Amino acid sequence: MPGGATILAMALCFTVVAALLLAWEVLILDATWTRWAALAVMYVLPHLAVGAWVGRTRPLAVGPPVAAGLAPVLMLVFGLLLFGGPVATPLRAPLVTAGAVLGWTGLFALGMVAGSRLDGAAEQSN
Repeated sequence: MPGGATILAMALCFTVVAALLLAWEVLILDATWTRWAALAVMYVLPHLAVGAWVGRTRPLAVGPPVAAGLAPVLMLVFGLLLFGGPVATPLRAPLVTAGAVLGWTGLFALGMVAGSRLDGAAEQSN
């Protein structure tokens, strides 16, 4: 479930950035910081948000971050397989693939910690 939720969140964020590009291209391409912000919305925000959501129920689980870290790479391979692309692309750049998986796993785990802390703070105030 965490991997699927992360993929859906990434799809939503990609859609938002694509709509902004189509509607108001200058907004993103005009400055360097807006380009970085668009990349963060597409690649960082989904893992943090879904991690916070999962962290509210399973704050110490190890499986969800690993699943969320692997899910985008598996979706890339599935998409390349589906549309006849070079399926071995992630295997040809193992350090980049490992870095992406570790980075996304870490972001998801950070989101889980934040979600469990926010949930705990909300329970203490009630």
